[in-house]
Amino acid sequence: MEFEEGILCDLNRAVQDNSSFVCQAFRTRLRLTVPAGDKIQDNFILVDRKSRHKSIQEIIASDKVKYQKALALQKLTLDPDEFFIELKYHLAWNVRNKKPIFSPDKGLFDFILEALLGCGDLVGGAARLLWLAPDHLHIYIDSDGEKSIDTIIRKLKSFLNKSILGEFPMIKKGLGKGRNLWDMAYFSETLG
Repeated sequence: MEFEEGILCDLNRAVQDNSSFVCQAFRTRLRLTVPAGDKIQDNFILVDRKSRHKSIQEIIASDKVKYQKALALQKLTLDPDEFFIELKYHLAWNVRNKKPIFSPDKGLFDFILEALLGCGDLVGGAARLLWLAPDHLHIYIDSDGEKSIDTIIRKLKSFLNKSILGEFPMIKKGLGKGRNLWDMAYFSETLG
């Protein structure tokens, strides 16, 4: 997605004191989401623009997308006045003050992954963990468009805050004063 980690620092600068803030967004190794028990490879393959565009074209030509288009056309013929929306988002937000509280603990990683899988009602579709870094996370959302992205993010942050701090009380100690795990700011972009 060519996401620049510096965006996360800009989000923090917008909601906290600039004099004491140091951007440490670039991390050479961030943890990719993988099923429990799978090993993460140490070498990452760089993808050039031509192959990325080729993979996007393959996705657009896939049976799933063709099915979704056919279904939308069928629904449109049955009721031309009704709208059917499917929105896809990439979301990212920081831990408050960008504190690196997510350790490589497998239990925490699996817990966040499973918690997001159960958030379908909150987002009006599906939520998946894309990336878990020590101080932020990236989430993929597939939504029906019934709720605004701001509402979705507020509900997800609140749900994850309660779930994570309830299951892992030692994280609360690392936050210092206050009970919020997340900063107020967030990043969102539509994917289609």
